[in-house]
Amino acid sequence: MAAATLLEGLLLSASPALAGPGNAPMQASKAVDFSIVIPPVFKVTRSRPVAGGREVVIWTNMPAVRISDREHRFDRVGEATLFVPETTGGAGIVHGL
Repeated sequence: MAAATLLEGLLLSASPALAGPGNAPMQASKAVDFSIVIPPVFKVTRSRPVAGGREVVIWTNMPAVRISDREHRFDRVGEATLFVPETTGGAGIVHGL
């Protein structure tokens, strides 16, 4: 009996024509906006020496990254393989371009 009363109450409250006092129709509207912030990610997953530099496998969700004064652009989010030429001063990484 209690389950039938609960179900009846839910059905009546879901119907706008029957939910208000005296069974008068009620209306409500509200706009809801939200945004999702995804922080930039740049990870070196593998690195190995090759002739003239290093082969670096990275995972990123950014459109571009600068390594040793050379800009690398990516078409999609995910893994990419880059060649980083050998330098005397070491490799510097600037991301978030």
